[in-house]
Amino acid sequence: MKNTQGGAQENTTANNFKSNAVTKNQRCMQDKQKIEALRVLAQEKKHEAAEKKRIRRQSLASMSREEKKTFLNNEKAQKRQTEEQIKANADKRRKEYLSFSPSEKKSYLKEQRYKRRLIKRAKSSYAPVQIIKYTLLAALLAGLIYAGDIAYGTFIDNTSAFQNTEMAVVEPSKTTAPTPKLSVSTTAAPTPTPNPYNLLLQQADLDFMKNRVNILVLGIDESLERAKWETFRTDTMLLMSVDFNTNDVCMISLPRDSYVWIYNQDRDKINTAFSKGGGYKKNGFEYAMKTVSMALGGVPVNNYLCFDMNVVKEVVDAIGGLYYDVDVDVSMCGRKIETGYQYMDGQKVLDYCRQRHGSSDIARVDRQQRMILAIFNEIKSTGQLKDIPAIYSAVTGNIYTDLSLKQIASLAAFAMKVDLESIERYTLPGGFLNIDGISFWGVDLSQTRSLVKDIFGVTIKINEADDLATLKALAEEKRNLVTAAEITAANAEGYVNANTAFISPEEMADFQSRTANLRAVAAVKNTEDVSVTLPPIYAAIDDFNVYFGSFQGTVEARKAQASAAQPPAPESPSPEPPLEANTPAA
Repeated sequence: MKNTQGGAQENTTANNFKSNAVTKNQRCMQDKQKIEALRVLAQEKKHEAAEKKRIRRQSLASMSREEKKTFLNNEKAQKRQTEEQIKANADKRRKEYLSFSPSEKKSYLKEQRYKRRLIKRAKSSYAPVQIIKYTLLAALLAGLIYAGDIAYGTFIDNTSAFQNTEMAVVEPSKTTAPTPKLSVSTTAAPTPTPNPYNLLLQQADLDFMKNRVNILVLGIDESLERAKWETFRTDTMLLMSVDFNTNDVCMISLPRDSYVWIYNQDRDKINTAFSKGGGYKKNGFEYAMKTVSMALGGVPVNNYLCFDMNVVKEVVDAIGGLYYDVDVDVSMCGRKIETGYQYMDGQKVLDYCRQRHGSSDIARVDRQQRMILAIFNEIKSTGQLKDIPAIYSAVTGNIYTDLSLKQIASLAAFAMKVDLESIERYTLPGGFLNIDGISFWGVDLSQTRSLVKDIFGVTIKINEADDLATLKALAEEKRNLVTAAEITAANAEGYVNANTAFISPEEMADFQSRTANLRAVAAVKNTEDVSVTLPPIYAAIDDFNVYFGSFQGTVEARKAQASAAQPPAPESPSPEPPLEANTPAA
């Protein structure tokens, strides 16, 4: 019975393996068909592009100068329209992706990686991993056989190394030169090129690469133009979240005017956290990290990487610059950059990232994110990721971080496995907010909760009192109260100016003092907590209305008394009737 059951289990296992093999073979066949279709499509596109290029060249050759100019302008406009459509499609896909659940996002990314792999395999220069593997195995086997043959002829059957061993024994005086059976080249074997990923792993901190790490990237507004400033704020604040297990990378930009609670302080713009903590010399980094953590509902911030503006120039120049499609005109300190696809050195990249005038701070955040991705793509595509530790060592004088060189090597090794398209970009959700004439970026806490849930998989608690909608309502209430106080004071002043004859100097001085006090209470500003300024304004308006009601009654009584005591004015004689036009004068 046992043997029968065992045989049944073996048959079932064999059938499962056979089924898996069939499924795998079917999938391989389907992949081959898709790859062949992609190759055919690529070939057709190549021929089509070549034909269009030929027709375009012939058309331009037959055009006059004006026609050629018009043609090129139309071509440029069409290209711009196509790029805008591509961008719109990309934005649409990004919005759809943001609406996915974490499991749907993983499935989507898996599908995209599968498509990219098929496209890569469809290229004629692609060599499958299996071919490379078996070629290397065959070369290794041939080398082992060759080396074994030499070893056997030299050490084991060494008699074959001589033509006539007996002659050598009988007549030792007639020695003959040994004839080697196999000739061995003395040229040293070429040293294999080390794998850049393995080189970085040798320098990496492997324990650091086990879980998710959140790194706060800070760009300090220190530059040659601001060298006389004693304190600096963080112009750029970006949380880089790296998940070594899933290969996910997220960038969350925090606009520098974000209205948040500062660690150990009151509410203010988030870029003040570094300076309020004492900057470089004291606890600036701790304040910045904990402030960002609080803004995201307690998401831990593990490390920081801080640099001044000059580092951007040094890094970009160190990698040889890059080509970039500039989307806005830039003018800074006498330097100008026009829009268009162009080569950019370190100074141009820095000016582009700092440009704010003519656009919002949120637009600048988007430009900074896109430039970071462009720099990353340039470093990766040119094979310079392996040089990141060396580049860091070269500019380390202007970089402040609690990351070790081994951890930086870990991040560089991780970056080699990251696709540019898989890096997700976010901005702290919110809207523009004006409190007492000062502009902020108010945080939408409901959207922030959803953002944290999607990225980190945790649900955070929020305080409705800190939400953008609540703060906007309070700011609007404050503006209405200030307007009401000004209208109340202005109306009272109009009445007093019209009735100065019935007001004593003492009363006038008291009125002016009360009016000034009302305006002073309304002018009090508190951007840390606007709600505390509202009750005093309400109370001041009520007190002034009570005072002015009594004051106005007194003035009106005096006006009535003065009107009663004044004798009536004499009646004026009635005028004679006018003469008729046709009546002669007497």
